[in-house]
Amino acid sequence: MGKFINKRVLIVIMVRIEDILEQNLWWRIKEWESKDRTLSAVQNSSFRVKRKLFDYKNTVSIIYGPRQVGKTTYLKLNIKKLIENGIEPVSIAYFSCDALLTNKREELREAINLLLERGIKYLFIDEISNINDWSYELKNFIDSGKFDLIKVLVTGSPFGTREILPGRKVQHFFIMPSTFREFVIALSQNVNEKTQRAFNLSGAEIEEIETLAQKLSKIDFDFSDTKSLKKKLKKIDIYFFILEKLFNFYLITGGFPSLIDSYIQFKYTKNELFLSEEIKTNEERVIDSIKKAGKNEGICFQLINSINKRLCSRYSFSQLKETEIDLSKETIITYIDHLKKVYLVKVIYAYDFGKEEPAYKKDKKIYLIDSSLYHKRKILEEDEIRQDEEYLSKIVESIVGINLSYLKEDIFTPTDSFLFFWYNSKEIDFVFKEKKTFAIEVKFRRKIDKIYKISQIKEYLVLTKKTYDLSKKEKLIPVFLFLPLLKNKESYL
Repeated sequence: MGKFINKRVLIVIMVRIEDILEQNLWWRIKEWESKDRTLSAVQNSSFRVKRKLFDYKNTVSIIYGPRQVGKTTYLKLNIKKLIENGIEPVSIAYFSCDALLTNKREELREAINLLLERGIKYLFIDEISNINDWSYELKNFIDSGKFDLIKVLVTGSPFGTREILPGRKVQHFFIMPSTFREFVIALSQNVNEKTQRAFNLSGAEIEEIETLAQKLSKIDFDFSDTKSLKKKLKKIDIYFFILEKLFNFYLITGGFPSLIDSYIQFKYTKNELFLSEEIKTNEERVIDSIKKAGKNEGICFQLINSINKRLCSRYSFSQLKETEIDLSKETIITYIDHLKKVYLVKVIYAYDFGKEEPAYKKDKKIYLIDSSLYHKRKILEEDEIRQDEEYLSKIVESIVGINLSYLKEDIFTPTDSFLFFWYNSKEIDFVFKEKKTFAIEVKFRRKIDKIYKISQIKEYLVLTKKTYDLSKKEKLIPVFLFLPLLKNKESYL
């Protein structure tokens, strides 16, 4: 027994020291950024998203988001900034839970204790969701006072943390794929030969994008102040044509920075390899996250394919079981919940105006978190995508739903507390509940059908392909003019 314990301790300590030294280049190399794989990739990227850096007001801060969205990059950029601000490099520690031997919380505890013994002041833990019951382990460190004198920044999954990690010592943030507003602002910060050629931009258009981005940084639409909508639209509708052009690209690329960069490389070089490799890498990361959670990748992809096939359709879990997937309803619900946890899907529920609450037992809509997840390898044939108006209309509905959710959603405000849809024999795409209740219809097509109304909703916004008319009660707004006004909640980095 003693021999087994000694062997185990020896292995754990040896692996930990080696891995931590390997991951903390700044402990031994002054010009470490050029040697760091994550930061060197960012430096060579044609499309970088500048996010606000951390203020470290709370003891523990947790960042949530899907894989490949830039969470690791964000941690490394914060480490770089701390060192530039004069913080002693050896007092800053980083490790990824991918490097731990197992997914047991005891492994996490030993790794953290090892670093605390070195007298660190800042601790960055990446991919903590790989560890079972990780939030309980963090809570124990907080309650014991071991984190009182340091700042801890963690990336992970939020499910369960609201109940386990409440209080003022813990702060919660999100990094998600870029919204269209963020895409436009980021593009203005990444003007170079590659982006100019990839997006077919003239010198005048680049100037427009830069001016537009400056205006957007000072403008956002609040559903509680609808009287200002017309005024705010008039500040950016002079950029009608460039926004339309950029939105047509955003429909193809989606908001994952690495995929946007690969798309730029593809358009610039005319070589499919860059984009094909990125799509393949993303698929592998999805598979990896599924396996680490102990889920069956076949079932997950079966559900994702079914969601893709039923894009923007409403359905129940029972219908899914009966028509397409040979699994129990309980298994389907469990796996959909997992896909929510790893930020691959978002579920929107119908609203019951009679009971004034979500109708959880009725049909629901399930959207993939980013348009690129619908396209997959079709992105290489973008001309075919652009010619399919029905498919594009559904993609736009998905984009609108995801963008709307970021206005209010956080760890304590789930989507089903403010964003819904409604149906009987007809359907309203989105019901947004603020001080007033809004109906938001997506009509991304040449001809706009009659707008269906119900007595419970007085305010209607119709998001169109190009039609622009604010004179009617149902305001017709091109989707590419409306989305740039939507600013994510402050908890989105």
